[in-house]
Amino acid sequence: SIRVVGGHSTDAPIVIDASSASSRITISGVADSFMAPPSGGDPFLTIRAGSPPVSLSNLTLTDGAKVRVDGGDVSVEGLRFLGGGGVAAKRRLSIARGADGSPEAAAELLHADRPITLHGGVMRVRNTVLSGIGGGGILVTGGSLLLSHSEVRRCRAARGAALRILGGNVTLTGTLLEDNTATDSGGAVEVAGGGTLTLSNQTRLRGNSAHWGSSLVVSAQAHSGHTLAQHRRP
Repeated sequence: SIRVVGGHSTDAPIVIDASSASSRITISGVADSFMAPPSGGDPFLTIRAGSPPVSLSNLTLTDGAKVRVDGGDVSVEGLRFLGGGGVAAKRRLSIARGADGSPEAAAELLHADRPITLHGGVMRVRNTVLSGIGGGGILVTGGSLLLSHSEVRRCRAARGAALRILGGNVTLTGTLLEDNTATDSGGAVEVAGGGTLTLSNQTRLRGNSAHWGSSLVVSAQAHSGHTLAQHRRP
């Protein structure tokens, strides 16, 4: 168990994998605890397949700090991801604005890690806020994400400013996606791969904007297995 008190930064990314001896790893903060990311734009925390269950709670992650999940079972409660003016955040914004216009820059933009990135495993996120993130809020390429009673607001990206889905299963319940902006498509959400998106229990998409699909867009490139479901309370 790791307890964070006050403000801290990491000189190098933290990696949790199958070599971890603990049966469960907990990282939690108290009061106004916050973590700043390592230099270079790498995720401050990477959780790999085969790792023990991981719990994160009650932390503020500043200046574009990112959590990447490649596998395992991860629970998140009460985190705040806040955009900042650091080098990594400025670099993502410059790419989003097409600073050099190269295909490489575009590819990096669309596949770069976001504050929450899920490539595999199961991730449950509750009572969490992502705000003012340049480069987008959440990216899912595989696995299963449950985002509940959370907010993603004022994030900016080329596509899927709040949430971009390239695969996997995503469920939003009682969650607010608000005032997010995509320069291309999917102001709140873009689904561009074969996955499942479920919106339930008064999840709201409001005030979002994009050139195409201000709230939600399902790309024509999505696999035929893609389904979209929305459930409302009677």
